[in-house]
Amino acid sequence: MMLVPCYLAASNIEGLGVYSREPIMKGQLIWRFDPRIDRMISLDSFSDADERLSNFLNRYTYVPHFDRTVCILDGDEGRYMNHSETPNTDFSSIDAGYALREIPADEELICDYREFDMTADHMMASISPLGRQLSLDAVRLMTANSPASANGQLGH
Repeated sequence: MMLVPCYLAASNIEGLGVYSREPIMKGQLIWRFDPRIDRMISLDSFSDADERLSNFLNRYTYVPHFDRTVCILDGDEGRYMNHSETPNTDFSSIDAGYALREIPADEELICDYREFDMTADHMMASISPLGRQLSLDAVRLMTANSPASANGQLGH
């Protein structure tokens, strides 16, 4: 759940982005997983999902490094945070995100998807101009064949 006042607006990166309403201090906690609004969903529970649900989940969820059997859906503006190779946030913690530097009001909050999504490299490579991403079956196959699953280790 976003912990700083923010809003959605058109992004120069892609589609909509998350923007700060107020200045954010370096090191400030900006997001924390909150099960009252954010969802951790078993990937198996969507094996019979229709195309619309599959497309939504593929676009707005991520598979965390700590558990390749689930995906996480941010329940608020956080799901619209865009990726950058030079982020202004740090999401390397399992359940929290922080500002890497002072962020002025009205600046887009951007993160490095690879810090929290084990499918980020594959997902970003699969995005077409229409925003289509890998299917859940492709994610399952990829994670089943990952080095982490082969040795039972998950993490960064």
